Amino acid sequence: MSLEGELKITIGVTEKGPNQVEIFSSRLVGASRVLEGKTIDEVLYLLPKLFVVCGHAQHVAGYRAIAALKGSEDHSSKQAQRIAMESVKEHLWRMLLSWPEAVGLSQDPQAMRSVLQTQQAHTQALVEGEGLSAETWLPLHTMLEEYLLGVSPQTWLAWERVEDLQQWAQRETTLAARMINHVWGQGMAAVGACASNRLPALSGEELGRSMKNSDFLAQPMWQGQCCESSCYSRTQSALLTSVSQVYGHGLISRLVARLTELCQLYEALRTKDPSLSQRLLPAAALVKDGAVGLVEAARGRLAHRVELAGEQVTSYRILAPTEWNFHPAGVVAQSLSGLRGEVATVQAQAHLLIQAVDPCVGYKLMVYEVGEEGGDV
Repeated sequence: MSLEGELKITIGVTEKGPNQVEIFSSRLVGASRVLEGKTIDEVLYLLPKLFVVCGHAQHVAGYRAIAALKGSEDHSSKQAQRIAMESVKEHLWRMLLSWPEAVGLSQDPQAMRSVLQTQQAHTQALVEGEGLSAETWLPLHTMLEEYLLGVSPQTWLAWERVEDLQQWAQRETTLAARMINHVWGQGMAAVGACASNRLPALSGEELGRSMKNSDFLAQPMWQGQCCESSCYSRTQSALLTSVSQVYGHGLISRLVARLTELCQLYEALRTKDPSLSQRLLPAAALVKDGAVGLVEAARGRLAHRVELAGEQVTSYRILAPTEWNFHPAGVVAQSLSGLRGEVATVQAQAHLLIQAVDPCVGYKLMVYEVGEEGGDV
């Protein structure tokens, strides 16, 4: 078992009523305790190595909690840029890994390398105190416009109507257009639509009290309700509002949200938008015995709770968005419970929905048919 663990998701397909969905997580929600007893410098060095997925976000969340305790200098502008670029990379990798297979294309390793190279160049430029040149941005811009969208990110962000999306999807042959057209063509636009409680903009103080509880870290709820923390639950645009009004919290709305946030973050980075810090880095907060650092990472809100004794870390707790979204009764479980059709159909749709929400660990999916008396077939 890796440090990150995995999700095991089973769906018992029923002829009538909701499917029987079980989500079991082997994620080691207490894994962060390996950091306890170490010095601040050791912890900040180890964070992105222990938690590789969204390693920049993990490092920044820990740094901001520790900085709140130590009264250290605020580097929020550069931190926000690092988080934004990491989220651009994570969103693109999810698309480049899973969308080609869905629409009958092959993966493009060069496109994936280009994304990683741009992120590395951006990180190095921040370290050196310089901005990326237009030449360095060019490969990423070209991939977004020519391979993924077929239009510029600015054009995508200007759309407001479902009709704009439909016309684009029918006109273009790029990866994103093919994916959206595929979802519409297969009648899957509203697949997975369910009630979704957006995670409130909880302060560090509010989260900090609950994060002392290991049960909360494993299966968090807020005021008795499961909540969603994802790019869909936080992204806002006129187009996304229009799509969601027609298709609810279904598959196509989630795909549009990922594309929209990708374009928003890319444009914010390219134009050096000063509002990035406010958007991605909620205020760190002092709590009883410690502090909480918050980051809006690629997959949702990430929280680190830290306690110190001098330069030594005495307590370390992490709450990742996967625990909210893949709660046994959470938004993914609700989405999967409403899928209808043959086992193969449900399995294909389930993969698309799980990948649309995007856990930060691997998953295994098993779909089976439930007999009339409730037994397996």
